[in-house]
Amino acid sequence: MKASTVGDKIYGLPVNKDMAQARGISLNKEILEKYDLVEMGENISNTDDLAELFAIVSEKEPGMVMTSSQDNGKSILESGFASFDKMGDYYGVLMNCGENDYQLVNLYETEWYKDTLNYIRDWYNKGWILSDGSINPDTGMGLYKSGRLFSYMGDKKPGGYVDVQNSTGIPTLDARMSQTVATTDSIYY
Repeated sequence: MKASTVGDKIYGLPVNKDMAQARGISLNKEILEKYDLVEMGENISNTDDLAELFAIVSEKEPGMVMTSSQDNGKSILESGFASFDKMGDYYGVLMNCGENDYQLVNLYETEWYKDTLNYIRDWYNKGWILSDGSINPDTGMGLYKSGRLFSYMGDKKPGGYVDVQNSTGIPTLDARMSQTVATTDSIYY
């Protein structure tokens, strides 16, 4: 209630849902099993671990794109790399979701932003990211279901892989790549 209260007035009511989420990735478990990579998939905890897995799978499945964002309108940066609270509008963000301090900063002026864009650009140049992802009307899950994608990045919650399996028919393994947090805007959407 504090997030929707200013002074002594309540301006909205939070929705009743899972509010805490972690950045993560849904991986095609059939591909992992095919190349004996399940343990590697289970042990992913950051983007460097994921890059190692993508290097192996992209070599063995050259026609498959490694990843995409979860939803249209979300970038790979927001879907898989964001470690900040966007405070609803990106005008000022809390880096590390306010874990170390509560100073709002301009995301686009941070070293983290520059370094992360360079990292993502490297993945794009390797062909690991869907080349038309910014204009493709399909979601990550739809493309995943089509067999074009090995994985897709987005917010993950406990047991979320079951939803993916039920929606796509593809055995799936979810890996978390960040701590579980509740951000300012996650209580509303």
